[in-house]
Amino acid sequence: MQNKIMVQIMQLQEVNQQLQALASKEDWEAFSEQIGAYLAQMQALCQRDFTQEPETLTAQQLSALLAEDAQLRTLIKSRLSILSQDMSAMRKSRSSSQAYNAV
Repeated sequence: MQNKIMVQIMQLQEVNQQLQALASKEDWEAFSEQIGAYLAQMQALCQRDFTQEPETLTAQQLSALLAEDAQLRTLIKSRLSILSQDMSAMRKSRSSSQAYNAV
């Protein structure tokens, strides 16, 4: 029988994989709709007391979840970089347009 923490970890792994798939497909709207719940679940997991859990099994599952979370964060950082570049280009374009209109 699986305990509640193990079930919670497995659910988070499933959601993480779904989010990674959405990011890979660049479906950022659906991604943004689901990321909030994932973050809340991760926060809840961090608040759990692991002292009563089987150490080896929990450590292995947590390690796998953290590795998957790191992959997700890498995808998010890549997206943020792209958005930052797009915003910078828009600012430059706006500044050029304003300078042109001022002449």
